[in-house]
Amino acid sequence: MKTFSLITRSSVYFLFFFVFVNCTDSSSTEKEKAEKQKKLITIKGSDSELNLLKFFADEYKANRPGLIVNVSGGGTSHGIKALINNETDIAIASRIITEEEITSAKAKGVNPLAFIIAQDIVAIITHPETGIDSLSLSQLSKIMKGTIINWKELGGIDLPIKIYGRDKHSGTRYYLKDKLGVKKFPAHYEELDGNAQIIEKIHSEKGSMGYVNVGSIVNVEGKPTSKVWAMNLYIENNKACSPYENQRIKYGEYPLVRPLIQYTNGKPSNELLEFINFELLERQQSNLEKHGYLKINATYFNMNQNSLNN
Repeated sequence: MKTFSLITRSSVYFLFFFVFVNCTDSSSTEKEKAEKQKKLITIKGSDSELNLLKFFADEYKANRPGLIVNVSGGGTSHGIKALINNETDIAIASRIITEEEITSAKAKGVNPLAFIIAQDIVAIITHPETGIDSLSLSQLSKIMKGTIINWKELGGIDLPIKIYGRDKHSGTRYYLKDKLGVKKFPAHYEELDGNAQIIEKIHSEKGSMGYVNVGSIVNVEGKPTSKVWAMNLYIENNKACSPYENQRIKYGEYPLVRPLIQYTNGKPSNELLEFINFELLERQQSNLEKHGYLKINATYFNMNQNSLNN
């Protein structure tokens, strides 16, 4: 896992009197700025992590009067770019930062440090009437490469497969292409702005298919919505597993599970450190399943401790 600036400004004045007065005002202004910074946390990036972060933020600031936590999405790449440009305190990401992004960060004096705050389940969703309830990882790869183009090739209805997904800024798109060995999506792949748009399209089009994280297709009690079908997936010669079967997923029986990452510029401190520690508390981790996520495992826990202690 790869490892993440404050800009100070000073002014020079010509007259001694104004030097004295303005230095005093500048000092006061700097203190006010510092005070405001303590009460504002900015978080940008992954749409897959967005709903979870809104929940964490609401829980965290409930007992902290005056604290503002701004959370926005747009995709993993947007979040990492914002971190590199010192436009966010935390970049939320559903993929690992790339070598190119690390190089850009270092060129600007930014040192990305990673924390894993949850495990995310990627669901392959279809219209409920495709006639197919499960896919192997090999079949899914062929669909995403454009080798399989009609549901009848899999024993389903005679309709062309229309794929809806995210644009190049999406960490989920990046993750799925890497996982399935897809170099380029087929011509019938259409980019949409976010998970909500993908879900709506698939709900309304019979032959459609797409990908979202489970957190976006469960309600506030963690129960599946009825709008779309979430495919059971399996690796060849194994039993199919639903993306809602958390116990089986924990044992590695579902093939599309990945860490959700937060990047900070170097080791966090003060309010930022408190917020990250808050997310990693057992009482917060134990609530993840009702939001469609899984708590971090021992390996990720140890990675976080290394980030905090080094």
